[in-house]
Amino acid sequence: MQDRGVRCTDEASQRIEQEWGYAGLDRRLHQALLQESEWTDALKDILAILEALFPLRPQVNVQIDQSKCTPETSLRRAVLCLKQHALIGKRILCVGDDDLVSVSIGLLLQRLFPTGQHGATRVDVLDIDERFLQFIGDVSKERKLPIVCRQMDLRDPLPESLQGQYDCFFTDPPYTLQGMSLFVSRGISALKKRKRVADILVLRAQVAGVHAGHAARIRPHEPDRQRQFSEIQRL
Repeated sequence: MQDRGVRCTDEASQRIEQEWGYAGLDRRLHQALLQESEWTDALKDILAILEALFPLRPQVNVQIDQSKCTPETSLRRAVLCLKQHALIGKRILCVGDDDLVSVSIGLLLQRLFPTGQHGATRVDVLDIDERFLQFIGDVSKERKLPIVCRQMDLRDPLPESLQGQYDCFFTDPPYTLQGMSLFVSRGISALKKRKRVADILVLRAQVAGVHAGHAARIRPHEPDRQRQFSEIQRL
């Protein structure tokens, strides 16, 4: 106890780190990414990996409205996830992933936790295209990323085992209102019941006032653990 407040003991801080998934975090990089608008220099090693991987992706299938973003755009989405306090210790769903956002998230986590002992975050990918699932799975296995892939036709409802299990989701839906509604509805059904709204929606369709390349986020009502942890760090 101090005159002007309370400070966590070392034991309490370690317990919080373990419980919330922050053990082994590179705090300097973490704070820099949260505070800086330009992060490309700090993550140029990840960008180089993505620039080598992206040309190896399967060709897009225009019949299911696939398209490819750039490596930097994919990584920007992962950084967005961090900045919106929806990354560390979370369970994340990619509803379709021809942009390899799951890989960008996995590589960012490795950079944030250089000891390689972080296991509190998981990324699941749902996609109908076996080629992309195989590619993501191979990259994940080779680089030891926390990604699980599952083939699914999103026209079908999510199985019960996936409903209400996720903290946030990413999607880059087709260019139609029907396609966007379908992908977003699948993502929302996957969210934990206490949220029931999408923490992260990455949309490319200019529908319902959400413009290409922008992200829409509705904050959950529960206190945000990541913000609390940042406040504890500043004490």
